[in-house]
Amino acid sequence: MPKASAKTLSNFRTPENWPEIILETIQDPVQVIDRNYRVRWSNGCLSEDLKTNPGDLLGRTCYEIFFQRRRPCPDCPLAQAFATGRSSVREKVFHLPEGTSIWKQVRVYPILDAEGRTELVVKIGLDVTSEKHRQRRLDRYLRQLETSIQEAEPEPSPSSSEGETERERFFGLTDRELEVLRLLARGFTNARIAGLLDISLNTVKTHVSHIFDKLDVGDRVRAAILAARLKLV
Repeated sequence: MPKASAKTLSNFRTPENWPEIILETIQDPVQVIDRNYRVRWSNGCLSEDLKTNPGDLLGRTCYEIFFQRRRPCPDCPLAQAFATGRSSVREKVFHLPEGTSIWKQVRVYPILDAEGRTELVVKIGLDVTSEKHRQRRLDRYLRQLETSIQEAEPEPSPSSSEGETERERFFGLTDRELEVLRLLARGFTNARIAGLLDISLNTVKTHVSHIFDKLDVGDRVRAAILAARLKLV
């Protein structure tokens, strides 16, 4: 597909309300909030979650809407964005009217005025409930396996660990391999680990292969169990 030239882009006509149009296309709850924590604009996704109309949210404070509080939350990501002019991220649990709860990754992006002051922020809530539940199931599974292994295997004698060096304790894993093992044990995929450590996917695969060899395991679950026993997670 040919790259658009600067001339082509300059001739592209956008409607006056194009920022609102763009925000409306996002399939997750989006709000624009002012320095007093009042909702100035909201798309329809949040209204569906709260079983209300978008207009009913306008002018109300976000901490009242989401948490039934009388003042901002102590760890509010909006406060950080207003204070620093930088985007921020938090994970929070939201209790819905019907009694259920969902986990949201809240991402906040500042909107600066002509003087560089943050007057508004855009807040986007990404649903990470399924990921949280998956991680909890994995944690529970690992704990059960760890218990089973501890019951089946005798504890090493105290003398066997005397004088043991840090490298021997961690099976000769390098610092980078230990980082990868920690993330692997938390259930992250190779692709996610590559993004978190800012390395290539192939490099992660190589590290995982070396980890399996040094730990003498054949899968991620067994590696995660050993990581838990080594108190790396």
